[in-house]
Amino acid sequence: MGAPATINYSAPRTRAREIAPSAGNININKALGLRSSPYEGLQQVGKQNLYYGKGGLYEKYSPSPVSFVRNSLPYGVQQTYSPTGLMPSTPSYHPIFGYSGGWQRSGGDVEGTIRIGNQAFRPSTNIPAGFIKVGDTYEPSVAYALSKSMPNIKAQPNRMFTTVTGYQPASRNLLSNLNVSSDSGAGQYLGSGLLGSGLNFGTPSGRTAG
Repeated sequence: MGAPATINYSAPRTRAREIAPSAGNININKALGLRSSPYEGLQQVGKQNLYYGKGGLYEKYSPSPVSFVRNSLPYGVQQTYSPTGLMPSTPSYHPIFGYSGGWQRSGGDVEGTIRIGNQAFRPSTNIPAGFIKVGDTYEPSVAYALSKSMPNIKAQPNRMFTTVTGYQPASRNLLSNLNVSSDSGAGQYLGSGLLGSGLNFGTPSGRTAG
């Protein structure tokens, strides 16, 4: 008879090598790709023309020069305001009626522009993953940062049975590792059907029931 198998009921367990971070110790800057920039109060998002800070997401731009235009009648030809003599540098402005003489402002800063030094920034319409809008401002999403910081844990096989040759995966046929005599006891009924292709509930070869 071969050496009997040893069944180890204390399944060895592999501990995770990394512990999932909590919201209190994640690196939000790293998770969202935020890095320092030469513009005070703003962080650059990755390598994009996108900056986070001062409660918003901004992009650099160069405003076009300010000018004033109007359509002259009766031909509808567009005119550009060009002050001469004692004319003011810009048309007079009334908070209700706007600019006098039908003049319309063109160019200049777009709405929401902020300036840091000589550089203008306008609100961005490109909102990347990892930021959420809270009221009129944008904030980093802690949930997104946490998901990006989770370790990539690979499942390990759970080995349950130890034989004289070493560990065997639990998915293998248990009885294939057991040395059972077919001449007596339960071995009479454990034919090749059980260890091979399905269960064999028949009587031992050469015998009849009863």
